[in-house]
Amino acid sequence: MRLKVLLEHIDCWLCVHLKPWRLRLWWHCLWIRSDEFHPSLDHQTSIVHAIKKSHNLKWFEECSAAEEYDKDLNRRRCLAHERSLRESDAMLAR
Repeated sequence: MRLKVLLEHIDCWLCVHLKPWRLRLWWHCLWIRSDEFHPSLDHQTSIVHAIKKSHNLKWFEECSAAEEYDKDLNRRRCLAHERSLRESDAMLAR
């Protein structure tokens, strides 16, 4: 149990402090967390800014990449919310 708590704290820390941004984004998308309030599901403006800066393309291509990030974030948030509801229902059923 203590190991699980330690790993959850490490995961939260990595979701906020991991550098560079591509590695942090990869870590966010590695799996869908069951906690809908997990830091990996926060909108990371630094990631969006880095996406736009790194593409160095026309503005509509930058928007497209940022929109893909937003779509994926929304998808992961919805899945986490559904898991959170299922877990709370299971806890209430006990």
